[in-house]
Amino acid sequence: MVKLLLFLFISNLFASDNFEEIYNSSIQSWKNGMVLETIKNLRYIVDKSTDPVLNLKAGQDLVVLLNETAQNSTAVEYLNKIDAIKNNPYLEFERSFSFYSLNRYQASADSFDNLFTITADDDLIFFSRFLRALIEVKMKDYNKAGEELKTVYKSYPPMLPLSSYVMAHIYTGLKKEREAISFLRDSLTYDPRNIEALIELADMYYDTDNYLPAWQSYFTLKEIDTKNSDFSKKAEKLIKRINKDADQIFYWSRLDGLAHTEPLVNRKATIPFRIGLYSDETGKLSSLRSFYFVSNSDFEIYDKNLGRISLNGKKNVRYMLKYTESKNICELIDNLQSKLYSTRSDFEIKLKEKNGIILIKNPSVISGFSGVNKSDKEVSNSLEVFLSTAGMSLINHTYIEHILPAYISAVQGPKDGDEYLKALAIVVRTGLFKKINPEKLFDIPDSDKMFKFNGLEYENTDYISASNLTENELLLSKSSDTYNASYSLNAAGKTYSGVDDGSLKPDKLTPFTLFKWINFDFFKSKPYSMPEDKTRIADIAWALILRPEWIEKRLNSSYKIGRIKNIIVLKRDDFGVVKSIKIDGTAGTVEIDGEEDVRKILSAGTMRSNLFYIRPVMDGSFPDFFIIRGVGTGDFNGMCLYGANYLAKNMGYKYKDILKHYFPDAVIKN
Repeated sequence: MVKLLLFLFISNLFASDNFEEIYNSSIQSWKNGMVLETIKNLRYIVDKSTDPVLNLKAGQDLVVLLNETAQNSTAVEYLNKIDAIKNNPYLEFERSFSFYSLNRYQASADSFDNLFTITADDDLIFFSRFLRALIEVKMKDYNKAGEELKTVYKSYPPMLPLSSYVMAHIYTGLKKEREAISFLRDSLTYDPRNIEALIELADMYYDTDNYLPAWQSYFTLKEIDTKNSDFSKKAEKLIKRINKDADQIFYWSRLDGLAHTEPLVNRKATIPFRIGLYSDETGKLSSLRSFYFVSNSDFEIYDKNLGRISLNGKKNVRYMLKYTESKNICELIDNLQSKLYSTRSDFEIKLKEKNGIILIKNPSVISGFSGVNKSDKEVSNSLEVFLSTAGMSLINHTYIEHILPAYISAVQGPKDGDEYLKALAIVVRTGLFKKINPEKLFDIPDSDKMFKFNGLEYENTDYISASNLTENELLLSKSSDTYNASYSLNAAGKTYSGVDDGSLKPDKLTPFTLFKWINFDFFKSKPYSMPEDKTRIADIAWALILRPEWIEKRLNSSYKIGRIKNIIVLKRDDFGVVKSIKIDGTAGTVEIDGEEDVRKILSAGTMRSNLFYIRPVMDGSFPDFFIIRGVGTGDFNGMCLYGANYLAKNMGYKYKDILKHYFPDAVIKN
């Protein structure tokens, strides 16, 4: 209905040749997903309007959209119509890109070389040099590509993750596998979410007979990209060759013994909270066949049907819980292999010390669950064990003040200074408090995307102090309801609620202003959230090269679209966040709606945010790869962690000032 009304409205504007109104309506159509209609209207303006300012404005938007929709020949045609092309470096960039995607590599190289003579804009020059290097890679002149890219790699931190990735390709072309592996590892150091770098690193490990790191990489990919069976098959094949226990050679954290040898001190057990342990990527509890545990407090067992069991569990003694599927029986076994308790009922391991700790060790998770962190984990108070025909599921009954420091530890990003940590403690406490729901089996899974729980062993004195100094303080709305507190690792200078931390983001987004801001203007200001460590630059602005074959594998498991011909952004909101995309394939077309589903299809969920653009680099009729550049890590809601850290560290903000900055309509109450 919205699209129909827009179409009728624009049709009336055409009748009166009101070009400015046609332009404004076209931009709204672009945000609403009517991309081809927008292109048609912008072409009309460029063809018919005699206003040079409007002509240039519409023309810039037009060529951006034409290159994004792989209409590169038409882009060149319209670039030649716009008078400003000879001295407009942005249009010269689009011309260079058009030639590149048309496989006119020499013409593209010449156009890029001309661009370097008409601009002194470092951001424009370095991105152009990066693309210029890709042309040399395509023409297999790896030495020349390396020379071109070396300047970008050494001098331009925003492209460090991606230039490392391409340097690996160059060294692969030069048959220098060791150097290629090193650059792929560097790329993942600079941006751990670069899934294409991980895929290529796994393949390169395998091809060079480095089977253990190859298996670790494929296993990681299997856990991330659940729609791709290739990674599972390769991981299964390699584990047989390695001939080791998979749970012992992956990156799971293993503790020799209790990190907390005594019960927690100075922690008020006032607000009960339940955590679903060893949950998968969707928040579903996994089923365990066995695990060991040891506690720093004596314990009792309460059977759902029989009540308290006459068993006195001893502290500092290792026990094992084992589920036997064939008998549907769970057994408690001590360190002398004595069977102390057998049951087919749910039960609870309850510590006699309320502030006591249980260490769960070596959990054995049955197959079929993806994204489960199988590390050892300390929990407090009590452990409820639910039995099913598949095994055991675990829920920790604890208290918010017991777990808050550990939750703070799991939050990524810088953590400089007491005031920032106190602000973070209140945001996390409020978020956890909001999750409490007595009608559910548990309040939160330990795999929750915002509030992860890795175990009490990760708390430290700074996090404990921040929790204690803000004891019971929550963010509330002015009507005294619990505030919907959240955070973004890096909001790239501006949040949805309008908090501006020094951003140059345009007030009015169009195809060109969005593209120009992300590529060329973003680093011309220094938002509060700019990482001081330049190797962490991807937290605020990021870039990816995505190969269509991996996107095809995810898509064809559900949609059967065949070979990808192009991917086009459809809907954006006014903030610029991508809400839906359209994927054209040889066997059909599919629209993917929803921010999370878009990220899952494009990158198996590893993309940092949905504020991005995507454009194909064609090889004939099909994309060779897609370039994606975006900003921010998170959803741009709530407190920007990098920004809040800067306010405390560099501007002297106290924790209440920080919270007032990001939540101006909230109040802090005990």
